[in-house]
Order: sequence, then C-alpha cells, then structure tokens
Amino acid sequence: MFSGKAQLLVLSEETRGGKLQNSLEIVGFHVVVKHTAFAGISFAENAYPDLVIVGSHLPDGTIVEVCRQLRETRYYVPIIVYVEQADEYDHVLTLEIGADDYVAETIKTRELVARIRAQLRRAYEYSKPDTDVLNVGGLVIDCTRGQVFCDRRSLDLTPIEFRLLRFLVQHRDHVLSRAQILNQIWGYGLQPYGEQMVNVHICRLRRKVEADPLNPALILTVRGLGYRLVSNPGHVI
Repeated sequence: MFSGKAQLLVLSEETRGGKLQNSLEIVGFHVVVKHTAFAGISFAENAYPDLVIVGSHLPDGTIVEVCRQLRETRYYVPIIVYVEQADEYDHVLTLEIGADDYVAETIKTRELVARIRAQLRRAYEYSKPDTDVLNVGGLVIDCTRGQVFCDRRSLDLTPIEFRLLRFLVQHRDHVLSRAQILNQIWGYGLQPYGEQMVNVHICRLRRKVEADPLNPALILTVRGLGYRLVSNPGHVI
C-alpha cells in the first residue's frame, strides 16, 4: 500500500491551480503546480510525482494531448482529469488515451481527496510483499513485480490494467458486475460515467491480451450483468 507524503503534480492555469494546491496541501499532500503542458510534462519526466491532476485552460495543449504525452513517456503515473463540467465524449476520450479518473471541478474537496487516495493506494499496492503467481489462458501474472507475461514476453500494462486483469483472474469464471469492478479498482461505487470507465478499460485490456480484441475469447461480456474471465479461453495472444 502507498505510504508517506505523496507528491502531486497539478497542471492548470494559475487561479484554479492555486486553489487546488491550497485545498490539497491542507490535507497533507505535497503539491507542485505547473501552468503549461510543457513545464508539467518536463517535471513529470524528471521528478516522478506520485500522481498527476490535469486541468483545462493550459495555453499549450489540451487535456487529451497532455494525457497522451504523459503516457508516451512510459512513466505510468496515475492521472486524474479535472474539468469544469463533466462531458461524456471527453470522459471516454481521456480514458481511451490513458487517464485513470475523470472528475468535475464541482466535486467536493473531500471526495476528490478520496479519489486521489484511492488511485495512490491502487497504483502502488502491488509493491507490498506478495508471492502469488497467477496463470490463465497462456498468461502469467506475477503479483510480486506487477508484471504480466505471455510466452515469456512481458506485456506493457498500465497499473490500472494490471489490477483489472489480476482482479478478473482472481475471480475467474465468475461474472463481475461493473459496480463490483469500479469499487475494487477505483475505490468507489457507481458514479456518472462509471460504467463507461469500466467498459473503456476492459477494451484497452482486451487489445493487449486477446488475439482478436473484437472477438474476445478470454474476457467475455455477459450482457446485462458485467464481465467474466474464463479459465480455458479459445485463444489469446
């Protein structure tokens, strides 16, 4: 489990960034604010913050562009998108390119703090002692190192994807509802766009573990109920 005083990087214009910094430092986080995408991404590449909050109104990049650039650095820091108003299209798009959570500025500070702590806990929880090695469908999930292998080749999963796959494998052959997945992986119950968040990450995971992501054999959709990972899939990568 994550411990210690977490360092958060906030990318936002000055007024919003300052308010967010004050609110988060009061509850014990160390907060660094950058007002441009370039400065924020450069800081992340060199200082390795524990979590990044990406806001709107950056002069040199959109939220989607910033999230994409952060993911392209190969540094899988948890990313929370922080916007004025929740928008279904932007929500799905930011999750598609690697954001871990998406919240509106109208959210109460205590709920934002809860989401931050949930992301930190889940992003770093696999560093705790754990000797389990899980096997299913030709995949080997090394819980000690937080890695997944197929035919001795390491798969490039984000922390969210790793936790999601591990959760599905641990409950193989059982149908898991989207609410169960959301609570386990993100740490809270159904929220606006919560089911879409689960759907997007399942799609991203399928692209990495299925031979044919459009016709999955490992992670199946159970219509009206949720998802089920099968012990003996027809074929994976």
